Amino acid sequence: MKRFYIIALALFAVIEMKAVVNPDSIFSYITKYEFRKYGDGYMVDSKCRYGFPKDFVFSQKADTIYLKEYITDEGYCFYKVWNRRNAFESQFTTPVPISRKRLGHPKELELIESWDVEKLKTAGFSRDIPTPEGIVERRGVEYNFLTRIIIKNGYASFETITYYKPWFPPE
Repeated sequence: MKRFYIIALALFAVIEMKAVVNPDSIFSYITKYEFRKYGDGYMVDSKCRYGFPKDFVFSQKADTIYLKEYITDEGYCFYKVWNRRNAFESQFTTPVPISRKRLGHPKELELIESWDVEKLKTAGFSRDIPTPEGIVERRGVEYNFLTRIIIKNGYASFETITYYKPWFPPE
């Protein structure tokens, strides 16, 4: 019986070591999920067309990756993907490295990385901007798909939400 446990434990260790996250497959799964949940009215397949950044550094052991796709008024879909180590953006091309400052407004980034979904949706809910002169309607507000990918020991899970680009008053 003891021998059985040793063999089972060794087999489990070998199987566990072989689990590897394939980012392009994750992009494919996310796209299929978005089409099923939100319909195919949005061009959310740009991440599959351009692929996962080849130079993106992430840990197979434990990491959190954020994928933000935004849709313009013309229907084009662009994406930004980042973790704590690096960030990339794709706009009609293969993904290129960008600075953290180009990811978005610091308050929006804080809400995303703390995964405060309710505040994020509330910040982008209104298409109107209050001004001293009255209410001004925002035009061309981007529609966003946001996905948080959690990697643990070579396995990935993800959660996707939608929201309008938030507006934060100037400080």
